[in-house]
This record gives sequence, C-alpha cells and structure tokens, in this order.
Amino acid sequence: MNKTIFVLYLISNIIFISADNSFTFSYMLDKVKELGKMKTIAVAGGDNLTILQACRKGKDLKITNCILVGVTEKIKSEAEKGNIDISDFEIVDKRMDSEIALTTATLVREGKADIYAKGSLETKYTLKAILDNKRGLRKSRIVTGITILETPKYQKLLIFTDAHVRPYPTIIEKISLIDNAVEFAHSIGIEMPKVAAVCALEKVNHKMRETEEALKLTKMNDIGQIRGCIVDGPLSFDLAINPKIPKYKGMENRKIKGDADIILFPNIHAANLAYNLMIHLIKAKSATLLSGTKSPCVFTSRSSDMETKFNSFILAIFYSEFLKDKK
Repeated sequence: MNKTIFVLYLISNIIFISADNSFTFSYMLDKVKELGKMKTIAVAGGDNLTILQACRKGKDLKITNCILVGVTEKIKSEAEKGNIDISDFEIVDKRMDSEIALTTATLVREGKADIYAKGSLETKYTLKAILDNKRGLRKSRIVTGITILETPKYQKLLIFTDAHVRPYPTIIEKISLIDNAVEFAHSIGIEMPKVAAVCALEKVNHKMRETEEALKLTKMNDIGQIRGCIVDGPLSFDLAINPKIPKYKGMENRKIKGDADIILFPNIHAANLAYNLMIHLIKAKSATLLSGTKSPCVFTSRSSDMETKFNSFILAIFYSEFLKDKK
C-alpha cells in the first residue's frame, strides 16, 4: 500500500468518529489563566504577522511577554501592516538568520525567556540553533516534533509524532519518539497515555519493516523497557482511533481499541500528510512543539495561522510548568 493510499484510508476512518471532547484548547487556556503567571516567549524572526498576532493576544490576556529577535525595521514594518501594537515588546536587533536563531536560543538558555518560538525563520536555522551543543536547548539525545490536534471527530486530544523532525526513524529513534511524546502527555495530565504504533496493516508482514518494529516496541513495553505508557502495534489507523472497528475486525483483544492518545507514525511522510489533511480537510485545531528540549520550543510552520501559534503558546506554558516542577 503506497503512502498516498495509506493516508486517504487513514482520513476516511477519522470522519466517522463520535466526539466527547472536553479537554480542549479553550479549557487549557482557562487553566493557564488560573496560573496567574506571565511566561516570556523569545521569537526567532519577529517579522511574521501571525506570530505577532499571537504575541499580542498573549500579552493582552496577561499570560505571555514577548522578546522579538530579528531585523528591527522588518519587525516594525510587519506590525504596522497588521495594525499590531508592539510598543510593549522588547526587540533584539540581529541581522543574520543564524545569529537570530542562536540569540533566541541563548535568551532561553540563560533564563531571560521561558519559551523558544519559531517565527519567520526557516526550519534549518531554528533546528540548528536548538541542537547547538554550546548555546542550544537539547536535553535528550534525540529531539522530536510533537503535534497536538483537537478535532470535533475525536473524543480527546490526539498527539502525533513525528510530523516535523525525524524523516525515517530507526527503532531506537522510535523509542525516543515515544519517550518524548509520553513525557509531553504527562505534562498535560494524561497519566498513562496509549501509544498506537500505526502502519498500513494491523498484523506483522515481514516485507514491511515498520510492522515488525511496531511489534518489537509493543513487546518492549510489555516487559518494562518502555515505561509510563501503553504501547500497541502494529495497528491500522482505524483500529487506533475508531472504537467501532476492533469488533468488526475481530481485534477486541488489542490493548488499544479506538482510544489512542499518541499516534506513532512509521515515517515523516505519513505523519506530515496526515497532519495536513487533519488541518485543511477536517479543520482540526492544532499546536506543535519540540520535545526532548530543556525548555519548550514552539515549532509551528511560518504559514500557520494565529490560532495555531497561540494554541502552541498555551501548550508551551503547560510544558514549561511541568519541566520546572520536574527539575
């Protein structure tokens, strides 16, 4: 089954799920307001309209301060175009993309900011800065992308990994993907997240390496080598997210029966295509962070809308409090 057919099959099963979605971005925003704290976000490339809009909203709601790093004239010009007041934001003038990215990481590393946010910079500059051994924010051996989705067609928030960073994860890297996603799930109150290692099939096919690796990860979880979660795989996507399907397929003995919290994809192509279909076709709300870092890193696309970036701020604040308590 090729990647396109797999993703279309995946989406066809999402649209029929009933919803009881009580833990939402709106709920999380209320909880962030209750903290009574303002987190400082350092933005790598402040000359981006939607990131400026998200910064303004966070400031007006008294949950964030922002430091805008980049070319001062470009930042002010973008703010003027969008009629956004940035008079109460600090601007750190830097000219080169690599310098902007590293300066932003340093602000967070030195405690002058709590959260790193990707603004107008390309991914290659932000990732290189975050992974820099001296000035970066790497905590784990492997840094991975975490995407959180709220859809009217699923009963709870759904976490995707990895749609943004690891192209073809090995089984060792998949263990880190799980560990990072599970740590994040714990940070938003999911005590024992269910991790579905999805493939095009729900049974092992020796011609499909991904199915064999999914089974190995499941067995590692069974004997306690992967902890803090429930892992099941290989699972087809419909088994992972549609509670009606296990009965139809005679899979009622599976650990995950249409109630997954985390979807571990076989590669970045399946994850990214599924993510974009969820956003653009099903109109899911989303947020994207990096996990495996010392501090939260908002890692949204430059083209993401204001709501997605603001949702990412909310989740970053949750994650920031979790990491602080963990220390």
